[in-house]
Amino acid sequence: MSQRNNFALLFVLLSSILSYTNAQDRMIYGTGIDITKYPHSVAIFIKQVYNCVGSIVGPKSVVTVAHCVAYELPQDVSVIAGATNIYTEVGQRPRVAEIIPHHDYTAQTQFLDIAVVKLTESFKDDGIAKIIPLCDDQLKPGEWMAVTGWGAAHKDDKTCSPILIGSGKELQFGDTGAGGVIDGRLCAVAQRIMDDSEDIYLNVANPRVGDFIRKWM
Repeated sequence: MSQRNNFALLFVLLSSILSYTNAQDRMIYGTGIDITKYPHSVAIFIKQVYNCVGSIVGPKSVVTVAHCVAYELPQDVSVIAGATNIYTEVGQRPRVAEIIPHHDYTAQTQFLDIAVVKLTESFKDDGIAKIIPLCDDQLKPGEWMAVTGWGAAHKDDKTCSPILIGSGKELQFGDTGAGGVIDGRLCAVAQRIMDDSEDIYLNVANPRVGDFIRKWM
């Protein structure tokens, strides 16, 4: 298994499904990295319990998977940005104003499982929490992308990590919504964590995904 610059790298192969890419050659385990390496990453809590990952795509906008937030009240959802350890560091914690799932998303099919979380105030320009630009080009077979999250650091561990995890990481419970990054751009969003098979990603370059994000960012 390959590692590059000590970041989480997943081998990407495009699937024939309109909205998705499949991550193959899955990595196992991981090591902590600093939030400054991936300052777009945010932790999303539901009723004060860590639930999934998001990416900062606008001054007041975070993109994540719809199944994480679509049926929650804004006051029950909280976002933590600019923190490596989401339990010991304050970071930035803007309040949630609105949750906007894709208009074609349903819990039954989880088709177009994407949502934008709108905040009441902009992220502070402190160099730690930063907007990440979106990919415009379709992913190519064989491309590498970096993925980070606060999910379990070990395949057999169901406890989420307080520390941002990167290198050699296989996606685990708590990693849904994590952004797939290529050359500093958000190119995919982790939708499902699959046991003993490929993880499933939403392809940001797909117009139905990318156009939705751009509309609300």
